[in-house]
Amino acid sequence: MLVLLPFHYFFFFFLMIRRPPRSTLSSSSAASDVYKRQVSTQSTGVSICAMRGLSVDEVSGMVVLHSCAVIDGGFATEVVARGVDVDSDSLWSASCLLNNPELIQEVHLGFYQAGADVAISASYQASFEGFGSRGCDEAKAAELMRLSVSLACAARDEFAQSEAGMTRRRPMVAASVGPYGAILHDGSEYTGVYNKGRDKLVQWHLPRMRVLANAGADFLAIETIPSLVEVEAMLQALCTVNQDPNPSPYPT
Repeated sequence: MLVLLPFHYFFFFFLMIRRPPRSTLSSSSAASDVYKRQVSTQSTGVSICAMRGLSVDEVSGMVVLHSCAVIDGGFATEVVARGVDVDSDSLWSASCLLNNPELIQEVHLGFYQAGADVAISASYQASFEGFGSRGCDEAKAAELMRLSVSLACAARDEFAQSEAGMTRRRPMVAASVGPYGAILHDGSEYTGVYNKGRDKLVQWHLPRMRVLANAGADFLAIETIPSLVEVEAMLQALCTVNQDPNPSPYPT
């Protein structure tokens, strides 16, 4: 079942992986003095959230008891606020996976401490091509993508063991999957104007989804998808991952 929820000019798709959906999950940004951010309502992007790992009952219970799940704020915005320039890097926040992984975990932890229920991994702009341009082979690129999830999970576990975490519901981790345009670093992630049809987009997204879907996250958060062609391609790739008996060709 696919649920379409309009929110201004954003659209959120919730696709249950390997489990039939029984409820929708609403979300909002963590609001604190440290992590407040503004979200433009002029985007025509599309976000998909694919759930695996948590049971339907766990998610349904969260919604019933708490009405919503609070997601983190702008990860790259917080990284920049801490003095790290990622805006000029073609890998954007994924560059921290190469240069400053400790900072990634610190930022995730900060969001949990600020009240977030879900941390989104630093893999939005991660890709085999992008890491390849930095001298990484495919196995190393896959390792870095898994690291993005591991760092968020480590922050979650650290928070859960803290005094504040023991009084809160179990935090979650979403593995971020950005659009093809994100790796071009030319703004096309917001327009969808790039020369790839649906089949080519499926071929491009599938290997990365296979890695991230099996990296230990609770969700796949597929963000800022600018065209329905890419939405269709990503849904097809998700279905392939779900049916694949050997989801990732890369060593774990």
